[in-house]
Amino acid sequence: MEGGVESVVRALSPAATARYRNSVAGRRLVRPRRPPHRNERCPLSGEHPVLTVVEVREPGRIRVRLLGELDLAGAPVVSECLRRHRERGDAVLVDLDELQFMDMSGLRVLLAAAEVASSDGWTLAVTPGSLPVRRLIGLVHLDGRPPFDGSST
Repeated sequence: MEGGVESVVRALSPAATARYRNSVAGRRLVRPRRPPHRNERCPLSGEHPVLTVVEVREPGRIRVRLLGELDLAGAPVVSECLRRHRERGDAVLVDLDELQFMDMSGLRVLLAAAEVASSDGWTLAVTPGSLPVRRLIGLVHLDGRPPFDGSST
C-alpha cells in the first residue's frame, strides 16, 4: 500500500506533492488574503476600469467629465458624446481631471474634436487633466492643442 501512495504523489506536481506531505504531517499552509483593489486590472481576463462620462450643464456650456480610463475601448463613446454636442451647438468643456489613464486613442479623439471646433466655430475647451494625462500631453508636444481651459473647478 505504501508503494501505491508514493506513486500517486510522484505523479502530482511539486506544489501538490508539498501540499500532500504537509497535510499528512498535520501542517496547514495559511496564505494571507490580499484584499481586492478597486480598479485593479487583470491582464488575463480583460477586465478593466470602466470609463464613465458625466455631462453637467453649466451656465453657457456643457461640462463633459471623464472618469476612469480613456483608452481604445472608451474613445468611441467620448467621440460620439462630443459629436452629439457639436451638432446641438453646445459649448463644451471636456474635464480630464478625474481620468486615471489616457492613451493615444483618447488623445486622438480630443485632437480630432479640436480640429473640427477650429474649422466650424464650435466652442471646445479641455481641462489640463490629471497627472498621467498631463504627462502624456507633455510627451507628445501638442503646442496648445487641444485648447486648454484653466478653470477646471
